[in-house]
Amino acid sequence: MHGFWVPDDASAGRRWYRRSDGSHQYIIGNTHYTFLTEHGLSGKSTGGNIAADMAANAKFFKKVRFGLQSGQYPHPTEKPWLDDDGRPTDDGNYSHRPNPRWFHQRVDLAVRTAFEHDLIADLILAGPDTPESRTTLKAKHNAGDATPYLRYIAARYGSFPNVWLCLCNEYDIKNPKHGQKLGQYFWGCFDAGKHTAADNLGWLRETIDREITFWKLAPAAAADVFPDLDRRFRVLAWPDHEYVLGTDAAKSGIVANLGSGHWIVTRHDVIGKESLVLAKDATGRFAFDAPACRAVLFHFRKGRP
Repeated sequence: MHGFWVPDDASAGRRWYRRSDGSHQYIIGNTHYTFLTEHGLSGKSTGGNIAADMAANAKFFKKVRFGLQSGQYPHPTEKPWLDDDGRPTDDGNYSHRPNPRWFHQRVDLAVRTAFEHDLIADLILAGPDTPESRTTLKAKHNAGDATPYLRYIAARYGSFPNVWLCLCNEYDIKNPKHGQKLGQYFWGCFDAGKHTAADNLGWLRETIDREITFWKLAPAAAADVFPDLDRRFRVLAWPDHEYVLGTDAAKSGIVANLGSGHWIVTRHDVIGKESLVLAKDATGRFAFDAPACRAVLFHFRKGRP
């Protein structure tokens, strides 16, 4: 048990999170907006499985984001709310009357399975993209008071250390456009073979967790260490301790003006899922090249003084 996620006050710019035990994880996540319904186009069953989806995602990601409502792909009979006559409904204005069956069989299952796999369950309380699913916080059938809904969610999931809450997805959408929002991004059925970036993202997350003290890093001006850097490069810095340079552009003759001491320089190719140590004892001015790759990180870490 690593505990709850909290802002890390000691992190660079207070921009990173840690868990209660002080551990850090780099968060790369996936989204299954309406996978709780296990239904897709034309009301047809996707053959999805909530628990299986969570377990499969945990092999690559550290977070899955999903709506508590049915959204664009509702279940034909199972609904998250009950109307004034006790009939199941997708109308979020009845959020003050949550359907226990829906939450027990679907949301509870997702949250509990995610917890078992050390996966963050990022719950969207309003949204994502239909008028009915976006009205839960408006609670028009309860005189505009969404307090019962919020209390219900807090009471039901507040003791799970892996739960994050998102009040509303894309709040400023006034009239959502109903395009063809297809596939596992919406209805789940996670398949790493079709989510072609899953293995690359999983590799990147594991590499960062293992190699990079990311919670000490903050965006930095390139000229501080990397003079005349191309605008397509980005720099994160823990000054005089650690630097990460990221790019998607080939470039030769890049220069790093390293501070005092000896530095270990490693290139991480996210597409090829390969790491290469460029130098174990670099000092002063260090020149290197960026290959033609869509995602490369150069990691500079001070070794011995």
